[in-house]
Amino acid sequence: MAYVSATSGTTLVPSGGEGEALPLLPHGCVLLHHQVAGHKAAMLLHPDGAVLKQLQPPPRGLRELQMYSQVFDSDCTDKMLLALREFLPHFQGTWSPEEGIVCGSSNNNNNNALYIKLEDVTRHFSMPCILDVKIGRCTYDPFASPEKVLYERRKYPNMEHVGFIILGMRVYQAESNSFKVYDKAFGRALASDSNSLRIGLSNFFHNGQSLRTDVIPGIMHRLGRICAWFQRQTCLHFYRSSLLIVYEGAIFYPTSLCGTILPTAAVECRPEASASCYAKMGSWSVDSMSQHCCKKTRVKRRTACSPVALHNSRARPREVAPAVKNANDEHSVTTDAKGLNLSHSSNDQVTLKHLSDVRMIDFAHVFPASDRDEGFLFGLQKFMDVLQMIRETH
Repeated sequence: MAYVSATSGTTLVPSGGEGEALPLLPHGCVLLHHQVAGHKAAMLLHPDGAVLKQLQPPPRGLRELQMYSQVFDSDCTDKMLLALREFLPHFQGTWSPEEGIVCGSSNNNNNNALYIKLEDVTRHFSMPCILDVKIGRCTYDPFASPEKVLYERRKYPNMEHVGFIILGMRVYQAESNSFKVYDKAFGRALASDSNSLRIGLSNFFHNGQSLRTDVIPGIMHRLGRICAWFQRQTCLHFYRSSLLIVYEGAIFYPTSLCGTILPTAAVECRPEASASCYAKMGSWSVDSMSQHCCKKTRVKRRTACSPVALHNSRARPREVAPAVKNANDEHSVTTDAKGLNLSHSSNDQVTLKHLSDVRMIDFAHVFPASDRDEGFLFGLQKFMDVLQMIRETH
């Protein structure tokens, strides 16, 4: 299959590095290089590997902090909130630099110096492909002014009909060993018909060589669990919240029946077999229940499917290679992934069914409710329908 065409809002960015060290960043923090949406200076990576999200001005920042605090409160007994923990980045409290100077901020008051400290959902992935998608029919909350309502409707004219919009994507390109990034302009440019949405979203699963439909079942499973939570809960309504979807862009090696590694073959699994395909590589262990579930395809050794890239799964902060303009794309920048400094914990166990993750993020507009959040449910179900179309079409 040919690569799905995308001419608006696309960029190629580094496949290595956790961020770009700048002199004004506090305590050795670096910019979160794999951030695909939002204000770049508001997201940092802490030296311990946690993500730091700068607290927004009140009341939005305090509302989001309260959301995380309530869900992860050690004394929480609310069953619905406890069930929600599974779908959020783990909350690690707040963090504030000793100095008030923060990159990209001229306002150094206490609120701007405070960060929400969160789990880095991408930490277990070698080459994380990331999608940030806003979910819901409405992007303004019940307390928005008439001017704000009009602004949001003009900004997202298709939300009420479509129920979601792509804010940003980061997709690993196997041939060039780099990442292609799609910004918010790409999502806004998509037409609202189902075929255009299918084609647009297919870009998230295309590595430049093939469509990674093998990761869709795991993503669908997580989305189904989130959908089930929303069908049960009647205590909260979510506005302007997003889903952060991640899958492993690196290709894993299979083992032969006698357990020896096939060093020049990559695993291409059928969707129904993605949870049982296996590879063993150092401490990485993947279950191989059926010898018939995998198809071998030849790959180049220089791509991220080398044993070194697989053995070393957890990324540490490192410098980013200089960006190089891609002459074939007006909006593309590309850098090489050579020299990746990766490490991993011997306790990490990764299976193909765990090569994707889905989390809910952005809670500055979450409000108490007494009924189901039909707006979020509508958008979530629409998004799942498009994913199913991609799986069935290819």
